This record gives sequence, structure tokens and C-alpha cells, in this order.
Amino acid sequence: MFKLFLLLSFGMIWSTKGEISNAVVDLSHWNIVDFTKIKADGIVAVVHKATQGVSGVDRTYASRRIQAEKEGLLWGAYHFGTKGNPVKQADHFLQTVGDTKGVLLMLDVEENKGAEMSPSEAEEFVKRIKEKTGRYPMLYGTRYFLRPYNLENLKRCSLWVAHYTGISDPKIPIHWSSWTLWQYTDGKLGGSPKTVNGVGPVDRNRYNGSLQELKNKWPNL
Repeated sequence: MFKLFLLLSFGMIWSTKGEISNAVVDLSHWNIVDFTKIKADGIVAVVHKATQGVSGVDRTYASRRIQAEKEGLLWGAYHFGTKGNPVKQADHFLQTVGDTKGVLLMLDVEENKGAEMSPSEAEEFVKRIKEKTGRYPMLYGTRYFLRPYNLENLKRCSLWVAHYTGISDPKIPIHWSSWTLWQYTDGKLGGSPKTVNGVGPVDRNRYNGSLQELKNKWPNL
């Protein structure tokens, strides 16, 4: 039988496939958050929505980055991709993020009522980020949604997979060999724990490695 051991005090789990740490949350303006409390509850990294489309900006992004970094938390920023103008979207994202040194950059692609960023547009977006920063962003999505995102530059992005489940490992798209971050709960569905002190029910994410590896490799996951 597959054995799984929870080490709650360190936010880690061990599986037969190796060590997995549970110390990342992702946020947007919809969340009310106390960064001092989430750090005390074992969170070491925060991913926050920065932008959407060619002009949308999360109004809490800039101030929360300052607050989180004052607490010594690792910081990541994601862009919600939409249909059209992927290069303009990438430039808008980078302008909003500001100094990208130390920031994990991420592209979120998902269903959006017909206004989804297409695979070819997503590839143009990540190529632009690579051109401007020297590194590819992480790519977020579900196993099923990412099926057609089987393009050369997209496969060079590390995978942030969404799979709300209590099983030991997520299901990933066939064109990725492994996952880096796993959003295993949205605070309601999925595995446990689903909450964090200082924010309550929240999107929680596991990292495919130890806490020390997470810290050492950030923002180049």
C-alpha cells in the first residue's frame, strides 16, 4: 500500500516518490490576508495575481508585494491570459510586476467563456517573457485544459497544475514529465489542509521537493 506521512510542523509530506512541501499559497484581491499570520502558519511563498489581459491590474498586487517581502516571504506573480495580443499582455505583466529579480513569473491559462488565451498565443507570451527576463514563466492549468498546449516553448515552462484531490499525486498533461507546483485545493474542494491562519480557506499549493529546495531554487522553479 502507498504510504504517506504528514509532517505538519514543517509543512512537508513524504511519499514513495520523494519529499513534497506544502508551503505555498496563491492569492488575489478577493482574499483578505495577514502576512504575519500566514508566515507563522508555515507558509514560505506567496503567488499573487498581478494582471489580466492587456490592461487589467489587481489593485492589491503592489502593496501586498511590499508587505509580503517585509515578512521575508518568497514572492511570485501570475498573469491571467486572455484572447488576443499576447506580446502586449506580456509587456503589461512585466511592467506591473516591476523588478522581476527574485519574483517567480507565471502564466495562468484556463477556461474564460470563449476568451481563453490559445496555445499559440500562450507560446508568444512565454517567448516574450523569456526574451525580456532570460527565463520562461511557469505555466498554470488543469490536465485537461492544457492538452492542446503541446508546443515547443510551452513545454519548456515548468508546470503548475491544478487538480483538486486528496490523492498523493496530481494527474498531469501527457506532454509534461513532472509537476513543479500543484494547486491541490481551492479552499473548498480537494485535499487537506484547505485553510491557512491569516487568510482562511485559500488556494494551497504543494511543491515537488523539500522546503530548502523551494527556497534555493526560487524564482527559477
